[in-house]
Amino acid sequence: TKDIKLIRDVRLLDKLVIIDGLGRSGKSMISPILASFENVEIERFDPIFETIPILASFGKISKDAAIQILQAEVDMKLYESMIGRNTNFRFKDHSSVFNNPFKLEYLKRIFGKDGKVIVEKILNIKPVFQMVVHDTLMHIDIYFEAFGENVYIIEMVKNPIDLIYSWYIRGWGGRFTTDPRVACFTYQSNVGIAPCHNLYIDGEYNELKPMDRIIHLIEGIFLNAFKNYDEMEDKKKKQIL
Repeated sequence: TKDIKLIRDVRLLDKLVIIDGLGRSGKSMISPILASFENVEIERFDPIFETIPILASFGKISKDAAIQILQAEVDMKLYESMIGRNTNFRFKDHSSVFNNPFKLEYLKRIFGKDGKVIVEKILNIKPVFQMVVHDTLMHIDIYFEAFGENVYIIEMVKNPIDLIYSWYIRGWGGRFTTDPRVACFTYQSNVGIAPCHNLYIDGEYNELKPMDRIIHLIEGIFLNAFKNYDEMEDKKKKQIL
């Protein structure tokens, strides 16, 4: 059965907007602004949306499996949003219902119907699903294969000096391998456990001081992300802002 090709030919999604960029680059600023537009759903943060592209690019999961997982997860998350399931009601979060101008609509969804009537509603009004990811531009090709012309990427770019300072203040010179809240993939390097970003830098993560780790990680992510962008066909570039 390992040779079967996975194909999913049903779809709820009409348009997908991906907010991407390095951590601390302004994603949490732009996503609530987009969610204030009519028919744009509150942004979703879910590690699977950034880990599946990494697994596919590393050959740890087949391309057809990665595509089907992304398609199914987006459709399911959109459906859940439309019925108020797994929606963020934590008051202080910027992705919270309470920080959205359509909060009453999201509250009403909790008490509404589910099932076929919601499927018909989605297909009729075509809501825009919005997700926030980290460092995905270098692996973005799988999204084009999964969603084609229906995916749009907003890439947040910030002065790397500001990013380096912000990362250092928040402890990102060591948190990738020590903080259990961090969902970044790690692997066994020559001298210990290292974040997968280490594969894109010169030098060994575990032999660098915290500030040098951050400088090299940010440089590696920047260079690989824009290398992938530069090599894209113009048609795809038009879907990226």
